[in-house]
Amino acid sequence: MSEFLEILKYILPSLVVLALAYLLIKAFLENEIKKQVLEIKRASSRVITPIQLQAYERLILFLERIQPSGLIMRVSKANQSKDQLRNAMISNIRDEFEHNLSQQVYISSKAWELVKNAKENVISTVNAAASKSKDDAPGTEFAGLVIEIWSSQKQDPVNRAIEFLKEEIREKF
Repeated sequence: MSEFLEILKYILPSLVVLALAYLLIKAFLENEIKKQVLEIKRASSRVITPIQLQAYERLILFLERIQPSGLIMRVSKANQSKDQLRNAMISNIRDEFEHNLSQQVYISSKAWELVKNAKENVISTVNAAASKSKDDAPGTEFAGLVIEIWSSQKQDPVNRAIEFLKEEIREKF
């Protein structure tokens, strides 16, 4: 029995030292892993932040470009018919939207919904003006009707989306 106690006198302190060393090494390694994860997040934010800002800029530019008054000025041509202007407007809106489709990755879901709703609202305004105007109406008359219908809305969905995007930028950055 005394031999057992002698062995235990040497083994017990060794086990305590081993347990303490294990706990210290484990805590050190966990701390190092946390530091590495934090450094990776910092590095990725240095890359992602400019991309996110660019996404907001591009979407605000898209929304500004689909405002009916500016859109009409950009796509209308002399002696254009109602149908030609309507098709040019809708085609321009869809092309711009498809060009900026990937930007949804960098903004919130609500912001993207507002952008989509603004686009759809402009298209529906153009289509509503087309259905209200005569078939042989000139493009200038059609353009005036689009602006009239757009300005009669209680809330401008394009400006609402722009303001939401600006507010989101202020909150994030």
